Amino acid sequence: AAGGGGGVVPRNLAQEGGVEGPPPQTVGQMLAEVVDDSSTTGPHPAAFHHRRAPWQLPWWMCQAATWHLVGMSFFALYIINSMIMTLGLFLRLDVGLPLAVCGLYSSVVFAMSVASKVAFGLALDSPRYGGASSALACVLLLLGTLMV
Repeated sequence: AAGGGGGVVPRNLAQEGGVEGPPPQTVGQMLAEVVDDSSTTGPHPAAFHHRRAPWQLPWWMCQAATWHLVGMSFFALYIINSMIMTLGLFLRLDVGLPLAVCGLYSSVVFAMSVASKVAFGLALDSPRYGGASSALACVLLLLGTLMV
Protein backbone atom coordinates (compact mmCIF):
# COMPACT_ATOMS: atom_id res chain seq x y z
CA ALA A 1 0.00 0.00 0.00
CA ALA A 2 1.24 3.45 -0.86
CA GLY A 3 2.08 5.95 1.88
CA GLY A 4 2.83 3.32 4.49
CA GLY A 5 -0.73 3.45 5.84
CA GLY A 6 -1.28 -0.25 5.33
CA GLY A 7 -4.77 0.28 3.85
CA VAL A 8 -6.10 -0.55 0.42
CA VAL A 9 -5.47 2.19 -2.11
CA PRO A 10 -8.27 2.53 -4.68
CA ARG A 11 -7.00 2.35 -8.23
CA ASN A 12 -8.42 3.97 -11.32
CA LEU A 13 -7.91 1.32 -14.00
CA ALA A 14 -9.01 3.73 -16.73
CA GLN A 15 -6.01 5.99 -16.00
CA GLU A 16 -3.64 3.03 -15.81
CA GLY A 17 -4.77 1.67 -19.16
CA GLY A 18 -6.52 -1.38 -17.68
CA VAL A 19 -9.93 -0.56 -19.14
CA GLU A 20 -11.19 1.96 -21.63
CA GLY A 21 -13.60 4.71 -20.76
CA PRO A 22 -14.22 7.06 -17.86
CA PRO A 23 -14.00 5.92 -14.23
CA PRO A 24 -17.16 4.30 -12.84
CA GLN A 25 -19.80 6.61 -11.44
CA THR A 26 -21.37 6.47 -8.03
CA VAL A 27 -25.09 5.82 -7.70
CA GLY A 28 -25.60 9.44 -6.66
CA GLN A 29 -23.89 10.70 -9.82
CA MET A 30 -26.01 8.43 -12.00
CA LEU A 31 -29.22 9.59 -10.31
CA ALA A 32 -28.16 13.22 -10.66
CA GLU A 33 -27.76 12.70 -14.41
CA VAL A 34 -31.19 11.10 -14.69
CA VAL A 35 -33.07 13.91 -12.96
CA ASP A 36 -30.88 16.84 -14.07
CA ASP A 37 -33.31 19.42 -15.49
CA SER A 38 -30.63 22.05 -16.09
CA SER A 39 -29.21 20.39 -19.20
CA THR A 40 -30.06 21.78 -22.61
CA THR A 41 -31.42 18.46 -23.86
CA GLY A 42 -33.81 18.00 -20.93
CA PRO A 43 -33.98 15.19 -18.43
CA HIS A 44 -32.99 11.68 -19.36
CA PRO A 45 -35.96 9.57 -20.61
CA ALA A 46 -35.40 7.14 -17.72
CA ALA A 47 -36.51 9.91 -15.35
CA PHE A 48 -40.09 9.36 -16.52
CA HIS A 49 -39.97 5.58 -16.19
CA HIS A 50 -41.47 5.38 -12.69
CA ARG A 51 -43.86 8.29 -12.98
CA ARG A 52 -47.53 7.45 -13.14
CA ALA A 53 -50.82 9.24 -13.23
CA PRO A 54 -52.41 9.93 -9.81
CA TRP A 55 -55.32 7.57 -10.53
CA GLN A 56 -53.09 4.60 -11.40
CA LEU A 57 -52.29 2.00 -8.78
CA PRO A 58 -48.70 1.23 -7.84
CA TRP A 59 -47.18 -1.67 -9.76
CA TRP A 60 -47.25 -4.03 -6.78
CA MET A 61 -51.02 -3.63 -6.39
CA CYS A 62 -51.52 -4.90 -9.94
CA GLN A 63 -49.72 -8.18 -9.27
CA ALA A 64 -51.72 -11.34 -8.61
CA ALA A 65 -49.10 -12.52 -6.12
CA THR A 66 -49.78 -9.49 -3.92
CA TRP A 67 -53.46 -10.27 -3.60
CA HIS A 68 -52.72 -13.95 -3.10
CA LEU A 69 -50.53 -13.05 -0.11
CA VAL A 70 -53.21 -10.69 1.22
CA GLY A 71 -55.79 -13.47 1.03
CA MET A 72 -53.48 -15.99 2.66
CA SER A 73 -52.68 -13.56 5.47
CA PHE A 74 -56.38 -12.89 6.05
CA PHE A 75 -57.24 -16.58 6.23
CA ALA A 76 -54.25 -17.36 8.45
CA LEU A 77 -55.30 -14.54 10.78
CA TYR A 78 -58.85 -15.91 10.81
CA ILE A 79 -57.58 -19.37 11.75
CA ILE A 80 -55.19 -18.07 14.42
CA ASN A 81 -57.87 -15.89 16.03
CA SER A 82 -60.43 -18.70 16.14
CA MET A 83 -57.82 -21.06 17.58
CA ILE A 84 -56.86 -18.51 20.26
CA MET A 85 -60.53 -18.08 21.26
CA THR A 86 -61.04 -21.83 21.39
CA LEU A 87 -57.85 -22.24 23.43
CA GLY A 88 -59.04 -19.63 25.93
CA LEU A 89 -62.42 -21.31 26.31
CA PHE A 90 -60.85 -24.75 26.67
CA LEU A 91 -58.32 -23.64 29.26
CA ARG A 92 -60.91 -21.70 31.28
CA LEU A 93 -63.90 -24.05 31.15
CA ASP A 94 -62.44 -27.54 30.72
CA VAL A 95 -59.05 -27.25 32.44
CA GLY A 96 -60.16 -24.71 35.04
CA LEU A 97 -57.23 -22.30 34.78
CA PRO A 98 -57.65 -18.70 35.96
CA LEU A 99 -58.52 -16.17 33.29
CA ALA A 100 -55.15 -14.39 33.62
CA VAL A 101 -53.27 -17.61 32.82
CA CYS A 102 -55.58 -18.27 29.86
CA GLY A 103 -54.76 -14.79 28.58
CA LEU A 104 -51.06 -15.47 28.99
CA TYR A 105 -51.32 -18.66 26.94
CA SER A 106 -53.28 -16.81 24.25
CA SER A 107 -50.68 -14.03 24.14
CA VAL A 108 -47.83 -16.52 23.79
CA VAL A 109 -49.59 -18.34 20.94
CA PHE A 110 -50.26 -15.05 19.13
CA ALA A 111 -46.70 -13.78 19.61
CA MET A 112 -45.25 -17.06 18.36
CA SER A 113 -47.53 -17.00 15.31
CA VAL A 114 -46.31 -13.52 14.37
CA ALA A 115 -42.66 -14.41 14.98
CA SER A 116 -42.96 -17.62 12.98
CA LYS A 117 -44.58 -15.79 10.05
CA VAL A 118 -41.67 -13.34 9.90
CA ALA A 119 -39.03 -16.05 10.31
CA PHE A 120 -40.67 -18.34 7.79
CA GLY A 121 -41.02 -15.46 5.31
CA LEU A 122 -37.30 -14.76 5.60
CA ALA A 123 -36.52 -18.46 5.15
CA LEU A 124 -38.71 -18.70 2.04
CA ASP A 125 -37.01 -15.68 0.49
CA SER A 126 -33.57 -17.13 1.18
CA PRO A 127 -31.95 -18.85 -1.81
CA ARG A 128 -30.22 -21.29 0.53
CA TYR A 129 -33.18 -22.34 2.70
CA GLY A 130 -36.13 -21.65 0.39
CA GLY A 131 -36.58 -25.22 -0.84
CA ALA A 132 -36.22 -26.79 2.59
CA SER A 133 -38.65 -24.34 4.16
CA SER A 134 -41.18 -25.01 1.37
CA ALA A 135 -40.92 -28.74 2.05
CA LEU A 136 -41.33 -28.09 5.78
CA ALA A 137 -44.45 -26.03 5.05
CA CYS A 138 -45.97 -28.95 3.13
CA VAL A 139 -45.15 -31.37 5.97
CA LEU A 140 -46.66 -29.02 8.57
CA LEU A 141 -49.77 -28.60 6.42
CA LEU A 142 -50.13 -32.37 6.16
CA LEU A 143 -49.63 -32.84 9.92
CA GLY A 144 -52.14 -30.08 10.70
CA THR A 145 -54.65 -31.66 8.35
CA LEU A 146 -54.19 -35.10 9.94
CA MET A 147 -54.79 -33.66 13.42
CA VAL A 148 -58.38 -32.76 12.58
